[in-house]
Amino acid sequence: MGYIKSGQEDGAAVHISGERQGNDGYFVQLTIFRECKPNMKIVQKEIFGPVAAVIKFTTEEEAFEHALHQRQTGRFESRVVSLLTI
Repeated sequence: MGYIKSGQEDGAAVHISGERQGNDGYFVQLTIFRECKPNMKIVQKEIFGPVAAVIKFTTEEEAFEHALHQRQTGRFESRVVSLLTI
């Protein structure tokens, strides 16, 4: 739950859920963040669970630079969804 709280504190908006699943353990429901920035903890760290961070880019170059940086730093995760709007 700490990563979900961190995402909200950093300015990401919870698009879906973000709630705890049950009372035992550290299970969370499917959670999708929007309005994420590349420097946010929820983008930089690997989160075990059904959590996705959506990043919106305005140029193709910006999207490619982010993907390349993530790969070079070993943080390239399939859970990071990058959107390009032109």
